[in-house]
This record gives sequence, structure tokens and C-alpha cells, in this order.
Amino acid sequence: MQATNEVAASLIGLDISAAMATIKSNSLKLRVVEIDGEELAHTQEFIPTRVNVAIEAGIVVEVKNLG
Repeated sequence: MQATNEVAASLIGLDISAAMATIKSNSLKLRVVEIDGEELAHTQEFIPTRVNVAIEAGIVVEVKNLG
């Protein structure tokens, strides 16, 4: 999980395409759960390889949580 946390932290400031490439190269999954301050509907099941992020103007501004 430590590696997942480090990868997740590295996403902040990346545009969504670069974030997706980083996630894919680390065999993880990316899910956008908030766009420009508006929360999107999403399921609550835990997937340890998934990183949930918020984006503003196409840039990752926050890692909401893992799973």
C-alpha cells in the first residue's frame, strides 16, 4: 500500500492524461469522483488498487482516498 500512496501523491498537479498514464504504468486504477467542485455519483466498494481523485480544469487537485 505504501507504493500506492506514493503514486497517488505524485498525481497532484498532473493533467488527467498524465495522471492516467502514471496510474496505468503502476498497474493501478484511476477514478475521478469530483470535477470542478461537483461530486460525481460513485459506488463505495473497496478496491485496493484504485485511486479516487478530484480534478479542476483538467488538473488533479486532490487525492480523495484509495480504494
